[in-house]
Order: sequence, then C-alpha cells, then structure tokens
Amino acid sequence: MMYKTIFSAIAAGAIAINIETETQNVNIGSDLTRIGGVAAVAGAIGLAAAADVIAIARSSDSSIARSSDNDNDDGLGNTCWKPLSEMNGRGFFFQQQHVAGFLQDATDSMLVMNDLPQMTMADTSDYSDYPALVDDVIELMSTITTESQQQEIEFFDGKLNIATGIMGTLLLGYGQSVEELMLHGFGETTAVHDAGVTVWKNKLMNSRIRPTSVIQNVYPDKQFDINNGISVVGKFFQATIRVMPHSEYPSGSSCVCQAVDDFLTGFWPELTLTSQGNPVQFDPETTPVILPNSLMPAVPFTGTVNPSPAGYTSRSINERCGQTRLEGGQHFSPSVPAGRDLCEGMGSVAAETTKALVPGVIEGTTDVRTAIASTAPCAAECCANQTQCSTPDAEDCAAQCVGPWDMPWFDVVEGRIQAFGLPNRTTATTTPFFQANRNHLMIMGALGSTIPDISLHEGIFQMRATNTINNIIWNSFAANSETLKVIKFGQSHEAQDPIIRSDENTTDARVLTAIHAMAAALPLLVPGSVDGFRISRPYALTNATIGFDDTLVTACGAPEEELTQENFNADCLRDWYNNDTPSPSRLGQIIAYEIMYFKVRDGWNSLGTDGGCDGGPHFCFPYADVTKYDPESGQCLNEDLVNEQN
Repeated sequence: MMYKTIFSAIAAGAIAINIETETQNVNIGSDLTRIGGVAAVAGAIGLAAAADVIAIARSSDSSIARSSDNDNDDGLGNTCWKPLSEMNGRGFFFQQQHVAGFLQDATDSMLVMNDLPQMTMADTSDYSDYPALVDDVIELMSTITTESQQQEIEFFDGKLNIATGIMGTLLLGYGQSVEELMLHGFGETTAVHDAGVTVWKNKLMNSRIRPTSVIQNVYPDKQFDINNGISVVGKFFQATIRVMPHSEYPSGSSCVCQAVDDFLTGFWPELTLTSQGNPVQFDPETTPVILPNSLMPAVPFTGTVNPSPAGYTSRSINERCGQTRLEGGQHFSPSVPAGRDLCEGMGSVAAETTKALVPGVIEGTTDVRTAIASTAPCAAECCANQTQCSTPDAEDCAAQCVGPWDMPWFDVVEGRIQAFGLPNRTTATTTPFFQANRNHLMIMGALGSTIPDISLHEGIFQMRATNTINNIIWNSFAANSETLKVIKFGQSHEAQDPIIRSDENTTDARVLTAIHAMAAALPLLVPGSVDGFRISRPYALTNATIGFDDTLVTACGAPEEELTQENFNADCLRDWYNNDTPSPSRLGQIIAYEIMYFKVRDGWNSLGTDGGCDGGPHFCFPYADVTKYDPESGQCLNEDLVNEQN
C-alpha cells in the first residue's frame, strides 16, 4: 500500500496572508515561521492558503442562472446559444456574454505546439428531438444521489484540479525531479491549451443552446425529478453547478480531457516512475495518475475534494471528465463524443513535441531523467534530518549557498512541514515527503502563489495563464543546460535552442532563473497574482524584480508597447544580458520578455488595448471581445427549437 498520509493536511491553515475581496478584508492566520519578515508561503503541493482563498471567493458567489428576456414571440425560436442571467448572491444581477468570442478568429499561431484541426458542425440529426435530449439530461441528473458523486462533478469542472492532482502524484507518488515535473507540466498544459482554443473556436461556430435555457423556457411548468431527489418545475431548473457562459456544443471538458489522456499515453512511458523504490511501468488503463483519496484527500493548491477512492488513470480521467458534464446537466449527450472526436490526437502531438525538448529521447539514445541531469540543491543535506539544527549550524548552512546561481539555503524539513501540514520533523524526513527538496518547494511555491487569482478566471483563460507560466519555467530550465530545447511561443511550434545559454547546468540555476522570469512576466500575464507572489517564499529569498527591469525597457522597449510592435529584437535582449554580470535575474528577464512580447500580441486582447483603447485599465477591459461575435448567427438560426412541452 502506498502512503496513507499524502496531502492529509491540505485544508489546514498553512500561511498568514491578507487578501482583499470585494466586500471585506480576510485574514488567514497561522503560527508558521516567517522568513525575512515575509510569511512563509507553503512552498509545495498542498498550498493550503491558496485553497482557503479560493474557498472564500467561491463561497461569496452563490450564482444562479435564469434565461434572459430576449425570447421571441414563439418561444426561444432557434437553437443558438442564449445568455443566462446570473446573480452573485449579494444582490447583483448580470447577463452573460459569450466568453472569448475573439477565438472565432483563432489561427494556428494562437496554438503552442499544434495546428488547428478541421472544424466540424453539429449533426442536425443528433439535435432533431429536443424532448428526448431533455429526457436524457434529467435521467442522468437523477442518478446523482450521493455527496461523492456531486464532488466528482465539481472536481472535473475545474481543470486546475486535474493538472495539480497529476503534479502532486508525480512528486510524492512517483519521485520525479523538479525538471521532470515541469517538463510534464509544460507538455500537459500545452495539450490542454491547444485543445481549449480548438474547441472554443468550434463552440463559437456552432453556437448551441444549453439545457438550462431549453428546460426553463420550453418546459416552465413541467415538474422534473433531478439530482439528490430534488423535484423542481422547469422555470426554476438549475444544473448541479454553474453553467459556464459559452456554447453547449462541443463539450470543452471532453475535448481537453481527451488531450490529457493522449498526452499522458504518449509521454509518461518516457518517465522513470518509481513507487516505494520499485519501478512502475506506465499503463494508461491501470496506472494511477491521480492518487486515491485515501492517499490524497484534497487536490494540491485548489483544495478541491478528491472524490475517487481508486484514484484516476489516464483513461478514467478521459471517461469521467466528459460523463460528469452530462450528469451535472451542463450538456446534451451529443456534445461529449463530439468534443473527444474534435481534439483526439492533439495531446499526442504535444507529447511528441515535449519529448523533442529533450534531445535523444525520441531517437532512443537516452531517457528523460538521464538527459535532464538534475542536481541536488546547494547544501542539500545540511540540517536536513530529524533533529533541528542550532542557529550557528543553520548559519553555516546558509553560508555555503551564497553564489549568484546557488539556491539560497533554508531548512528544507521545516519547509516540508509547512507545505504539507506535517506534525513533526520525523514525518517530514520519511517516505514520501523526503522526496521534496528545496528546489521542489521553491518552484511549487511560486506556482502556488498564482493559483488563487488564476482559479477565479473563466476556464479558457486559466488554460492560457497556466500554460504560459509553464512555458516560461521550462524555457528557464533549458537556458541553464547544454542541450535542452524550448518552445518559442509566437515564433515556432517546433523545439528550438533557447535565446541564450548561461553555461550553468545546475538545477539551482534553473529554478532561480524560472522564479525571476515568472516575476518579470506576472504584471502582464496575471496581474492579480502579484500580491500573492510578493508574500511567497520564492520572492522572500530572491527579491526578484516584479515586471521588467527599467534598464531592459530602456534598451529594448517595453514588450507591450506599440513602438516595439514590428521590432522584436533577440539580439537586443542578448546584448542586455551580456552587458552586465550574467545572473539568474538577467536571464529570467529576457526569457520572460521573449514570451510576453508575443503573448500580448496573440489575439486574446489580454491588455484590453486591441481595437484602439488607450485609456488604461479602468476603461480598457482585459480580454474584451472586439471581434463583435454574435451567437445569433450560423447554422443554429435555421434550426427550430421545439416549443411545446413534452
């Protein structure tokens, strides 16, 4: 049996952090050791503070959905997507607008490793009998009678749960190095991102109506028996969880989880997996990629309950991710297989490209672990045992790690206790927790500091943010190696050499560079994460520059400025790096610049300036659709929705 205590303290209070909400200032406190006067952020899997922040934000949003009052005289008329009206639980009502309408213009350049597949329209014969489709929705919803079933619907609703659950399993279940974790993380988030953009474009083309709109308007007075034995008339019908503001067909969840399955199937056989010292041969049907809930009761970072006593394999993620959308009442049955069909193979492409980032793996001349050549942190064994070191001994440890490319020393055992909510140093130095070294804790702490803000974004924007961060981290790792390759978003889908190599090859150098690169990118990428990053352990120990260095901007221009629109200059970035003593900070700055230059021009309008808005963030809304997408268009206009009750 594997480890019973993994993630057992996910939901415990882990750090002291202040967050500003719309209505109140919330303090989440604990008695943890503070580092350099800054709260020690739980630096690895199970970032409890992130879970608490997310829970607070979600508890204040008791959203309900009502069909908006734009019906024509003969009911809803056509089958086009209809915006729902929502209420936030505090008296504020608002009407949905289709999320990311600009992705109707998505092209191959918006993807990271893939090209867009052939777009497909829904088979009208599949949607010719809405009374029967509604019956299917109600029948499946009525099978949800237990708390664990509802928890599974909620689990798969958040794609961050899948990603962080897999990352936690890789670290503590299979003993992966930080480089192996992030190689997987970059590849998996790319598979999800590319599939997400693909399915969104297809959703916008199809613009199909959601079950909630059909039931509330076509069957307003009919009684329905739905989940948990609830009986409700149609005009008050709700799905089991929030219905997202985008077209019903095809299912985005089934699409991206098909991509996850394909990626894991193609990539994990290249990893050196071990459990309790024994080799594990990956099998997509049987190998757990998310641990059972007896071993991981809640999901790392998000704190969402892990609903599965058996855990999830690659195949079961694929199957349950789509099926729970039907059981929750979000979709009609044809949309789930359609999502899988649309995105099948995209994860396989991501897996092959990810392997190409490690030369020799595809050719069979080496394996991922050997080629990456991970190294232990500086002074890795110093004061890393059950007995806490004296202050002089700890100072001696710290004195061993003062080089610019050395990971600053901190008590790794105390770091594990904080990160995992462990009771004592004895537990923190035994299986499986001893596998988490200082580099693991630092990189996961940096990632974890962004999760509370990212999790509040709509799903498609979560995919963009997490993939970009993983891209930045991996490119930072590769720049501190002799052979590892990168993906240069906006320039190529193929493996490339980094913008520059540092002549450093240690894991310390890789992680430090990644932290500095993340800090540089955050204000443009996820500005709401900056405050969380400022109270993290990585920031406390590195004092990383948040945003781009003034001297870099002076030399090469700000990456977001219009003046640099046609003037990306990699030589300028290399010259700036070499004009002073090379360091993780300078290297991270140019790695972030190279990616963010193209990200702010990727068609997502992430700064709100597309379309000529120049009044600043108060007037220019990030991600606003300037393409004027109209859901009342296309094939759906020619389809009549049934208007008589069944």
